[in-house]
Amino acid sequence: QVVSLNMQDKARDWKQVIHDNRHTFYPIIGRNGEDVIGILDTRDYFRLANADLESVLTKCVDKPLFVAENMKADDLFRQMQKEKTYFAVVLDEYGGMTGIVTLHDIMETLFGRMQEADEAVLPDDIRQLSADTWEIMGSASLEDVAQALNVTLPVEDYDTFGGYVLGTYGFIPEDGTQLEIFLDPLSVQIFDIHHHRIGRTVVHRMASADNPENGKARQAKER
Repeated sequence: QVVSLNMQDKARDWKQVIHDNRHTFYPIIGRNGEDVIGILDTRDYFRLANADLESVLTKCVDKPLFVAENMKADDLFRQMQKEKTYFAVVLDEYGGMTGIVTLHDIMETLFGRMQEADEAVLPDDIRQLSADTWEIMGSASLEDVAQALNVTLPVEDYDTFGGYVLGTYGFIPEDGTQLEIFLDPLSVQIFDIHHHRIGRTVVHRMASADNPENGKARQAKER
């Protein structure tokens, strides 16, 4: 899943997306909903005194580096070094965006996983509320969630916690929907769905006797 910003949205919508996700770069999607017209750099965004769209587009957006999905990692690494860019947009054979890639991704592909200096610390998007309850953002790494909660999750099938929840639920709810979903041994209360992506959740790790049927969902509220 690629978290992007859309030219059809307002400045406050962009601010919410950036607030809900902890990324440094965001592709900006044009008004036709397909083309990537720029890459927003949040290091410049957070320096703005006035974050209206005109200021953001003028001062915080770089030209995208487009690469083909069949390009070899070592060739892309050299190109990104030459272009002095950290972030690239991957296109399929029809010219549509199929994903993104960063220098960090390439380094791990070529040289193996790189352990972060603060990797042992609980990530910012996972916060423990009590012995068996956590506040988890949908963008959180599923591997980090499994480690923090000490549970077994399908980390080979999903990258993010939100992707796992929606993949198990079976379809994407409308924006504004609030749900409680049971994923053995977790009870997941979803409080924020924006742009069809899960934002804030509260997750409770249940005892086996308390577990309802796995995958069962209950709609709590729809705005």
